Amino acid sequence: MSVLSNYKIVILISFFLLLLSVGSSTSYYMITMKGTEKQLKNQALPLSVDNIYTSIQKQIIEPSLVASMMANDTFVKEWLKNKEVNDIQIQRYLDSIKNKYGLFMTFLASEKTLKYYTQNGIIEEIKPSDSVNDWYYEFKNIEKIMKSI
Repeated sequence: MSVLSNYKIVILISFFLLLLSVGSSTSYYMITMKGTEKQLKNQALPLSVDNIYTSIQKQIIEPSLVASMMANDTFVKEWLKNKEVNDIQIQRYLDSIKNKYGLFMTFLASEKTLKYYTQNGIIEEIKPSDSVNDWYYEFKNIEKIMKSI
């Protein structure tokens, strides 16, 4: 055998080894990608959806439930019926709700006296002429707006 034919054999073997290496790497890559895609679909994405739902529930639904609970609370109803005497009582109540549920702020807006109470006391009287209080009047009119839609 000549030296030239030895080189041809070495080159041919090297080419097949390179081809085998590229082929096995490509097939391993494809198998891994399919496995990762399957894992994402079946495990990671549902977990993400659960985390997002939990976050939405914490940020939106829980404050609504707390507001509903406050609206049906006997103490609040009686306090409002008794002409809102003793602001300290409502401040303590609002502060306890804030701390119990880990809220940033709690408030109560009285329809009768148009006073805006927080855990820190009376903030202000709600006046239609003050644009800061637009939220209150918009909320009051939401039922009318919803019926017209």
